[in-house]
Amino acid sequence: VYAHPFENRGEAAGVTLHHPHGQIYALPFVPPVQTQAASAFQADAHVLATAIAANPDLVLAEHNGLVAFCPDFGLFAYEIWIAPREPRAGLWVLDRAERAALASLLGRVAAAYDALFDQPMPYMMAVQSAPPRFEAVWHMHVTFQPFLRAAERLVHPQTRPRHDH
Repeated sequence: VYAHPFENRGEAAGVTLHHPHGQIYALPFVPPVQTQAASAFQADAHVLATAIAANPDLVLAEHNGLVAFCPDFGLFAYEIWIAPREPRAGLWVLDRAERAALASLLGRVAAAYDALFDQPMPYMMAVQSAPPRFEAVWHMHVTFQPFLRAAERLVHPQTRPRHDH
């Protein structure tokens, strides 16, 4: 019912294989995080686009209609999301230029994280695409949730948000 692509990077994020690789979960249900987001997008399909437009100071980079930004509602220090300015259901509806822009921004965000404390940043990255029946209202986005809040300080495990990915 739901496909969830993600990448965990670094031991702090639970990585046991130390080469770059992504993963995908195929789940027989829609996880609670995506169910909650679907409800928000159903109430206002432009809620994410509105948040991006209302906070131009939080936009870090833009390329071909996609933006990398710090959500003012983020749960982690240095959290970054990448999203098209206009709602799209998922990766499958991005055109060639948008896919290239997404790839460019993914690389730029990962490199910026590594430069922040001059070391590889452990993080969880996930592609948030439309669950079934929410394609018309969903606004796909990629979430980066980094595990360092300072060079030698991890996000405290008890304050870390619980996610179903």
